[in-house]
Amino acid sequence: MYFARHDVVVGVDRTVRLLEGPAVNRIPMQTYSAKLSYYSVVLDSVSALNCRSCRSPLDIHQPSPIHPNQFLGTCTECGCWYRVAALTENGQILVLKLPELEEINPPSSAKSPKG
Repeated sequence: MYFARHDVVVGVDRTVRLLEGPAVNRIPMQTYSAKLSYYSVVLDSVSALNCRSCRSPLDIHQPSPIHPNQFLGTCTECGCWYRVAALTENGQILVLKLPELEEINPPSSAKSPKG
């Protein structure tokens, strides 16, 4: 698969790096049901969150500075991943446990998309 990088001039003093690759908006999406678990807690900081599976402290990542109240929590002990949203005013934090890949794999009888 071939990927190319190039710079695009956005303004007089700003350029943006773009990654060219396959057009992902043309790849058909598949839909599968998965059980989602979540909880809400009031804490001073998202750094105080523990894994619900093994109780180890979560590593908290902020993937996008554009969304400062949205985080990804990962457990280095058991490998669980969590979507974390800090709901500003009262310190309420919403934590959604992301399903394991085995839970969202398509059934073996499902037809794979041609492409």
